[in-house]
Order: sequence, then structure tokens, then C-alpha cells
Amino acid sequence: MKIIPAIDIQNGSCVRLVKGDFNQSTTYNNSPYNQAKFFFENGFNHIHIIDLDGTQVGEKINADIASKIANDLGLKVQFGGGIREIHDIDRLLNNGISKVIVGTIIFKDKDSLQSLKSNFDQNQIIYALDFKKVEDIYCVCTHGWQEETNIDIFDFIDKHEFKNILATDIDKDVLKVANENFMNSCKQSNLKFYCGNWWTPLESFKGKLDLAIANPPYIPNDIYEKLPKEVKDFEPKIALLGGEDGLTNIREIIQKAPLFLRENGWLILENHFDQGEKVKQIFIEHKFKSVET
Repeated sequence: MKIIPAIDIQNGSCVRLVKGDFNQSTTYNNSPYNQAKFFFENGFNHIHIIDLDGTQVGEKINADIASKIANDLGLKVQFGGGIREIHDIDRLLNNGISKVIVGTIIFKDKDSLQSLKSNFDQNQIIYALDFKKVEDIYCVCTHGWQEETNIDIFDFIDKHEFKNILATDIDKDVLKVANENFMNSCKQSNLKFYCGNWWTPLESFKGKLDLAIANPPYIPNDIYEKLPKEVKDFEPKIALLGGEDGLTNIREIIQKAPLFLRENGWLILENHFDQGEKVKQIFIEHKFKSVET
């Protein structure tokens, strides 16, 4: 699995919409370039950028920002939003964009799809098929999710051969669905779950947890530099790099664990096979009564 971080640009800022509603947006960063740089510095090589302004007006508004990110940072950028003409794709590919995401243009007229397939390397084209359920049919939506068609997405895919498809169910809000699934798991189990990270304030959980499980980055800096390129491409730097000796995050987790574990609570911690004795010593230093490696 390859993780590709996404940036949606609206009014020059990085935002997230609720189910594609342009009037329900949350701003996360005022600079798409700085956000992309953050991803790059943490080991990501690919990025997904959507021009929300472009989808609304039907022309590229933020293409220059995407090209600057690609050319300055060396990121592989897949870009979409507001691409309504074939020549728009040529310009994007010639200005540093690695892959172009097309949606509305597919359905512009009967020749558009064939033109997309005939004129471009299909490795560089991603076909965006956004859809929603209407009665018993999953209908394709266009123009930034705002217009419904009567095209069944499954029939459409069966009739055409695509190299890359980006299918989005616009009836679902991903974060809401994830939270609902998490809450359902809690209700169906005698266990009480907390899902978060070790750097989140945990005062409300102080002394309440019986078990904590962590999978921190544990690769030392010098070993990370020697890793094969395919490994670095597969996982972002932030998920691998554990500091000078590989134990930076492990130390912090062990130090903070007693803040929210019950007395005699358990901490399960993944580490590298040759770090066992060092990790054991850190546990002992922080007064853990029993340590197994």
C-alpha cells in the first residue's frame, strides 16, 4: 500500500470539505506550499492536490501552486480540479505535474473519453469517478460533485478499460464513518478503547487504561540513510525514523505511559529485535514492575 497525502485548495488555503459542500470547509494550513514541504520533509514522495476553486468555476485556478510544489520540492504531484479541456492536460504535464486527474471532461461529449485515451500515456491519467447512491443505482456525479448523471458507475467501468481510477462515494464523510465504526466497536465489546497518539493530552484518561499498544518509529538515523530506496518510498520518513539511536520515541512513550495506565496496567511496545535489552533497561528506569522482551 502506498500512502499519498492530499491537499485540497480553496481560496489559497488547505481545507477539508464535508461531503463536498463548499460552504462547509475547515482550514488546516494557509499555505499549500508549506504543507507540501512538511510532507516532503517527512519522507513522502507523492502528493495528491485538488483545486477546489477550479472545480467550481470550470478552469484551473491553483495549477501554478501545484507546479511550483512539483518543481521546487521534487514531489510527484497528481493534480485535478477544473480541467475541462484537453490542452489543459498537456500544459500540466509539461509544467511538472506527474499525473492529471480528470472527471467532468470524461463526459463532456462522446469523443472526449476516446481523446483522453488516444492522446496521453494512460499511466499519467487518473479517471475520477465520483458517485452517490440514487435509489438502487450508484450514479456518477460531475462538476465538483455538484451535478448528478444517470450513468451507473459499475456499468461505465465495465464498458471501458481504465489504467487508473479514483472512485469517491460522496455520500460518505470518511472521518465520520471512521468515528462511527470506532464507537460501534466500543459498544459491542467489554473493552473501552482510546484511539489516538502518545503526544495527545491524556489528562481525561489518567489512570484509566488497562492496556496500551504502541508501534513507534525505531530506526536509527544512520541506518535509515542506508535503507533501500524502495523502502523509503513505501513508508514516510516520519513512520520510520527513531532518532540518533532509534529510541527517541520509545523513551517518550515509556515515560508517559504511567500517566494513563492503571496500576499493574500493560504497555505493549514494538521495537527492533536488537533493541530489546536497551528497551528493557528504559522500562526498569521508569519503575515498571515486570518486563518481558
